[in-house]
Amino acid sequence: VHPTSEYLAMDMQAAAINTCKRIHTTADNKGLTCQLIPNGVGLNGSPIPLGDNTADIVVISETHIADVQIGDLEKAIFAEIHRVLKPGGFFVWGNALPTPVWVAAPPHVSAHGFNLLLNENVTKGAVEARDLDAPRVNAFVESLRQKYFVFRWLGHDSTCAKTSEMLVKNFYRHPGTALYNTMVTGHDTYARHIYQKHDGNGKHFALEGPKPFKKLGKKKTRVA
Repeated sequence: VHPTSEYLAMDMQAAAINTCKRIHTTADNKGLTCQLIPNGVGLNGSPIPLGDNTADIVVISETHIADVQIGDLEKAIFAEIHRVLKPGGFFVWGNALPTPVWVAAPPHVSAHGFNLLLNENVTKGAVEARDLDAPRVNAFVESLRQKYFVFRWLGHDSTCAKTSEMLVKNFYRHPGTALYNTMVTGHDTYARHIYQKHDGNGKHFALEGPKPFKKLGKKKTRVA
């Protein structure tokens, strides 16, 4: 976290914002604001609480927009991101989503005044990370069993206990779960996209701090 920068974290769930405030709004992190957006951003939601052309970077990470397709809600979100970004600002988006969504994303986002700078498939790394993290997740689930009486009362092998365990692990895409398998089979892709706001004519703007990505052979890297 850069000490002179300002950060705005938004979520539509009060529990997430309470956690943000409890863990991250510390004395050495005074530039962070954690804000509840009850209905989210987009259709029937709220605008991002920022003025036009004021943000340098907008990040959407592990947030399930476009979990099936890019529709009117997603288009409204892209338009709102474009509104708050400064000319030359960056929109960074990453998640595990159905592969056709990532294929369709660039023309939809670009239509709202962006140029695509980076399109990176990191599914292999995401799968390997879940494999490596499996012991920690198993230990976390076991700690839930010990913490809550209802799990001890139901018993380790009860249908309810097993279903609860699978729901937690599936949300995380734990090895052996349905969502994990969608990444293994290629049904879902874990991708990272970076877009830059342009002036309406496709022109890029120079920004202080982060610099544009450039293509080097088949790889893309950020210019230091």
